[in-house]
Amino acid sequence: MVDETKFKFEKEDKFRPFFETIDYWGIHRNRTKIKCNGCGKLVGHIYDDGPPLTNSPGQWHFGPSQVIPRAPRYRFKTKALKITTET
Repeated sequence: MVDETKFKFEKEDKFRPFFETIDYWGIHRNRTKIKCNGCGKLVGHIYDDGPPLTNSPGQWHFGPSQVIPRAPRYRFKTKALKITTET
């Protein structure tokens, strides 16, 4: 379990082309930076381009697109994390 009080979250918008697969590309990508509250260093990012929340084939039936609601995708820097056994 993650203690959210130890982190601060900063929204960020990117406007540049990106390609993940032949059927999935876009120009605008939202992400949230996760920073340590104590030292301010970057811990990771949360992207809004995870797996689709629906079973739809996407806009124009070319596969999932950003029009379809997606689950968040988390990317953490492994060196920035400290694993504890506390529950």
